[in-house]
Amino acid sequence: MSGINLSGNNFTGEIPEEFGNLTSIKLLNLSHNALTGSIPSTFSKFEQIESLDLCYNNLTAVFSVAYNNLSGRTPERVAQFATFNENCYDGNPFLCGWPLPKKCTIATVLYINPNWRRRWFYYVEMVMEGCYYFMVDHLPVPEKYKVLDPSSGRLSWQ
Repeated sequence: MSGINLSGNNFTGEIPEEFGNLTSIKLLNLSHNALTGSIPSTFSKFEQIESLDLCYNNLTAVFSVAYNNLSGRTPERVAQFATFNENCYDGNPFLCGWPLPKKCTIATVLYINPNWRRRWFYYVEMVMEGCYYFMVDHLPVPEKYKVLDPSSGRLSWQ
């Protein structure tokens, strides 16, 4: 089974700890119910979870993505993300941005994310090529670099 969607069923009470035994589940949606209490610690057994939706309930939760080998910039500090402290991100050496002491610079982001690195170098290449052709098309060539091709009678660069 890859996923369970139990959203919008008016479930009440605490989330059963037995859900944590579904270790290979990829999607669990318990949103839009009236669930209370905290998220069961057994959820830490999820080995392949890709989507966990618990919104629109009355849960109490502590956010931590510690020790997940995450990379890139931490989320913007708005809404609930504003309440997360540095400890929530422990064990993720390639994360950067507030509240972490490591600032996100272009070099850091390029080192961390190969997709961004490829895009950056492609952008730099396009800018350099554009500059080159702008110069060729718009700047005059000094006479000392012009050469007359005897066979065609055309001027070319040296």
